[in-house]
Amino acid sequence: MSIPSIVLTVVLTAVVLLIISAVMRGKAEKVKEIDGEPVIIGDAASLCKGRAAMYGGYLFLTKDRLVFKPSKLGGFGKKADILLRSIVEVHSKRSLVGETNILHIISSTAEHSFMVNNLDTWLIKINELRERNSKKPQGEPKK
Repeated sequence: MSIPSIVLTVVLTAVVLLIISAVMRGKAEKVKEIDGEPVIIGDAASLCKGRAAMYGGYLFLTKDRLVFKPSKLGGFGKKADILLRSIVEVHSKRSLVGETNILHIISSTAEHSFMVNNLDTWLIKINELRERNSKKPQGEPKK
């Protein structure tokens, strides 16, 4: 393969990935509720293994949980459902290419990493909800 054809392949692949990402983001933004709960934030995301993206899908934040639903396109991966009250720690990590765009969640039962857009927004909203939920007296009805 010649250098110009390699460059063309890389450029075309990048364009296709950008188009797929835009379509997935648009679909996530249209979701207003998940399993009967209003969505606070929803966007395209990838479930990561270590610092590498493994499975594409959608990440949603409700007032009580974080939900990852794998894309139907790839057919890989499984749903992750993380209760906010079970989260012990949430922070950012760098991806393999050195960009800080991985949301790392440590819960009482597992660790999850998601490659997301607008990482700062996710961190702020998750921490706001965790703090708000921790101030609720036990046994208070959900609103």
